[in-house]
Amino acid sequence: MKYLRYDELDIVIFVHPKVYSPSEDTFLILERLLDEMKDRHIERALEIGCGTGILSIVLAKFSKEVVAVDKDPYAVRCTMLNAYLNGVRTKMRIMLGDLFEPLDPEEEFDVIVFNAPYLPPSPPSSDVSVEGGLGVIGEFLKGARNHLGDDGEILMTCSSETPMSEVVRILKGEGYHYLVLKSVKVFMEEIFLVKAMWRK
Repeated sequence: MKYLRYDELDIVIFVHPKVYSPSEDTFLILERLLDEMKDRHIERALEIGCGTGILSIVLAKFSKEVVAVDKDPYAVRCTMLNAYLNGVRTKMRIMLGDLFEPLDPEEEFDVIVFNAPYLPPSPPSSDVSVEGGLGVIGEFLKGARNHLGDDGEILMTCSSETPMSEVVRILKGEGYHYLVLKSVKVFMEEIFLVKAMWRK
């Protein structure tokens, strides 16, 4: 077990050994969120696959309500503890469930964040926090459009291991407009930050 302090964000994050620790992909999304929140008011935000909850906690500092969902009970408990530690628990609804399953079908959000478990699964899958691949990304994108508010957007990560061309195929097939905002190379892998929008 460990605690991570991010002085520039004024937050402290507890990381359970069974929960994915904030990494390069996390900070790709975080950097974009911080840039956007300077000029935009976010009323309601949703994070799918919240892990430690670091992205949800930062969102909660700048928005009215944040919903954080994860299918891993350790991640849900970790996010809950971190919400208390950082004084934003009353602004967050933290739920156990797979993708959008625990949400009300009518709920809509200004921003949906998904640090996708983008690596292709290796049987038997050893780590659900990082493995999922195109199947999980496809399910996410199909469900996300039902929960995007007017002018809502998705921020999600993808990897060259997935590969990105297949993610683009899914985005187009589901009717999204999208932009690849940034990428970062980590060892032999390239991680992409994608912004996606869907018009009703």
